[in-house]
Amino acid sequence: MKFKFLGTAAAEALPGPFCACERCRAAREEGGRSIRGRSQALIDDQLLIDFPADTAYRSLLGMVDLLNVKHCLITHPHQDHLYVDEAAMLQPGFSHPANEIPLTFYGTKANLAPFRTPNLRATLESGRVVLKEITPFVPFTVDRYTVVAFPANHGTEEPVFYQISDGETTVLYAHDTGYFFDEVWTWMEQHKPLYDLITLDCTGGNFPEGFRDGHMRVGVCAEVRDRLQQMGCLKANAFSFVNHFTHNCVGTHSELVAQAKPFGFDVSYDNCEISIKG
Repeated sequence: MKFKFLGTAAAEALPGPFCACERCRAAREEGGRSIRGRSQALIDDQLLIDFPADTAYRSLLGMVDLLNVKHCLITHPHQDHLYVDEAAMLQPGFSHPANEIPLTFYGTKANLAPFRTPNLRATLESGRVVLKEITPFVPFTVDRYTVVAFPANHGTEEPVFYQISDGETTVLYAHDTGYFFDEVWTWMEQHKPLYDLITLDCTGGNFPEGFRDGHMRVGVCAEVRDRLQQMGCLKANAFSFVNHFTHNCVGTHSELVAQAKPFGFDVSYDNCEISIKG
């Protein structure tokens, strides 16, 4: 499996486009991996996780070929994770696809609700966008992948995060969520998934307290990882990443690396790609 972080920031990106805070200034000066778009990931060049407003620009940069993408998992309907107006570009007249294979979005009923607007009517009626409602804890198939959605601790209606497996490799993409709900831990204890890669929400950076509900900080991420290890759900050589960063907590990539290293985490960055062998 090839796993690619397309974007690694929270809602305002990093640096924030209208922000002159010290952290944003430092990120602009450092550049490179310190420049982050809104969070999004890509599996094997064909399965997207989330659909922020940055999606089209990433295709122009060559980070993703949207002509190859036919499936997208939605975590929740906040605009930095779902920008439905971009999907309207699939309607007749705005695009002339090589084939009529639709782009299918998967999510809970609340996650998919933003698609059911007048702006998207023509796109949905054309059949070029298909919506499939999913239920937490009920596995579903996306092409060659088996996916399980877990209820996220995020304070919105029906947010989820995802476990994705191709039969040999299994990843856990846990954004936007705080410390996992008890029912998620119970499911994991019963089913014993074995993760090759986990990426955990670290919006709170290395704040010493808080960020346990809604989002996490690196100390809480370590609690999640350690519990997965104790349950036998994390391979010994698994990749462990922190992701989803805000300038309210951190500025530069090098600063993040220094904060995450004592906890044993790698730090994601835009266009970071990992090849995983099951």
